[in-house]
Amino acid sequence: MQGEIPPPQRTERHGQPPAQVSHAPHIPTATSCPQAGCPQAGEEGTRRYADFGAAERQLAFLLHRSAREAGMWAYPGVTIVSGDDLFIPDFVVLRRSGGGKTVMPIAEAVLMGEIVSGSNRRKDIIDRPREYAAAGVPFFLRVDFRNRIPSLVLHELVDGEYLPVVAAAAGGTFAMRQPFEFSIDPADLLDEEG
Repeated sequence: MQGEIPPPQRTERHGQPPAQVSHAPHIPTATSCPQAGCPQAGEEGTRRYADFGAAERQLAFLLHRSAREAGMWAYPGVTIVSGDDLFIPDFVVLRRSGGGKTVMPIAEAVLMGEIVSGSNRRKDIIDRPREYAAAGVPFFLRVDFRNRIPSLVLHELVDGEYLPVVAAAAGGTFAMRQPFEFSIDPADLLDEEG
């Protein structure tokens, strides 16, 4: 079909088995997630999991609304293809509509974002931003809930690496101007009454 993106070649990389394509958001389930940050990890893990889910829902909705005003689209859990690599960021802003597709090329990504989880902290803070920068994604947005204090940091790609340009924690205002205007008090990402 014209306009369809061919599936990426799956090759073994760095001694690891080929990546699997997921067409659903990568929110862990109770049966597949015995690590910290998941429902089976007790009350603290359940709270982190709830924070993650609430932030993903809120950001997907709010970013999409603001992105649309700028002629872009925001989605949670879309598979992004870059050569042989597959990425599933927690949320992504695209230059054009996904049109119901669950796989999009990296060239369409304007911003990719991660919500830092306890079980993937290093990947969310170091590895994924490095991979997204190497792929040329112009912006990276990180959401963190360290000590249950939500914070957001927007990074812009400059000379092949991300530099922070806007940051705010709960009680402050996160206000980005690029790639589109968007503002929020990070405390609004928690799923609880004020």
